[in-house]
Amino acid sequence: MKKRILFVEHDPQALAALKALVGPMREWEATFAQGGAQALDLFRHRVFDVVVTALRMPEVDGRQVLERVLQAHPATIRVAFSGPGDQELLSQSIGVVHQALPRACTLEDLVALVVNGDHLGSQQVGEDVKWVIGRIDHLPTVPHLYQQLRQALEQKEVAVKVVADIIRQDVAMTARLLNLVNSAFFGLRRTVESPQDAVAFLGTETIQALVLAHGLFQETGALGTETLLLEDVWQHSLSVAKGARALAAMEGLSRSLKAEAFMGGLLHDVGILVLAKNFPERYDRVLRAGAKDRLPIFVAEQREFGVGHAEVGAYLLGLWGIQAAVLRAVSLHHTPGLLRATAFNPVLAIHLADDLCGTHGHHALFERSGLDERTLTTLGLLDHMPGWRRVLSSGGW
Repeated sequence: MKKRILFVEHDPQALAALKALVGPMREWEATFAQGGAQALDLFRHRVFDVVVTALRMPEVDGRQVLERVLQAHPATIRVAFSGPGDQELLSQSIGVVHQALPRACTLEDLVALVVNGDHLGSQQVGEDVKWVIGRIDHLPTVPHLYQQLRQALEQKEVAVKVVADIIRQDVAMTARLLNLVNSAFFGLRRTVESPQDAVAFLGTETIQALVLAHGLFQETGALGTETLLLEDVWQHSLSVAKGARALAAMEGLSRSLKAEAFMGGLLHDVGILVLAKNFPERYDRVLRAGAKDRLPIFVAEQREFGVGHAEVGAYLLGLWGIQAAVLRAVSLHHTPGLLRATAFNPVLAIHLADDLCGTHGHHALFERSGLDERTLTTLGLLDHMPGWRRVLSSGGW
């Protein structure tokens, strides 16, 4: 089925440019409204999967358009075009805007938002996930520093200094990165004193993953739940990322797949941030039910929300245009059997690290990840568990 997308712009030239931009996308059913009033008229007769609107418009502005969408069709993705002079309007629209795109966005930006956000690998996102996401006042936006890094790394040859200079723009990111690199987490034998050294030692893939995760956690802030802290999720995510990469290395996966395991491990629980931050009282109920009935966390979430954090997290990352392989890893890290793989893979590495690392000084919710023994048996890997557990519990990996 074609994606139904409504673009709203008051300026005729800007609207014409949008039509030209999305013209090649034959798999989209694109509709164009000149101004907010025309958009509101369209809503009376049609439902759209995505609405992308300018904010600054006469009579009916973009915020009013998106407020109407939220009221009538909360499952619709709500996106605002923003320019240099739109920051105040954007801040006033936080409760109704899911994501913001620069006015000078590319077709690739739109494709990443619409297509990747609506697919988890080859699997269609369920309407229940959209329903929960639609009721969230504000989703985190893709970190600006990560966007800059991704654009730079798309070039064929990027100097280490270029990547380091991008990181230096964010003092908090630089401090956290250097603290992390010099901690026992990476176990380097020398002190790393600059972002340039960090990039050289860790590689651009690892740096990119750390920048993305740091930006997300930094924007999320305090969760508001009674017992679960942001730092609990951060420390668990770091451990799973490192553990998944170690398991991928033990099983002989390639460098790119090890990087995929690390990034997926860092991001695998972002859905917990989204649910706990936006529904703290309900997530406290999830935590209590999980502890009382000894339920895997995703089962307790399903009972409370109808969806789990894996699906919610993958949906958010899809809106950001994160690569499909990482979306699959996040989406399936509790259910690796759905991948129907025939060999060890990054999704399984993250699933195993989530289980094996969740028992070492982490919050109690991470102790109940739900190991998929059936998939391990099918792949002939169940007898590897003692060796994996021994390595990950040693602390020297």
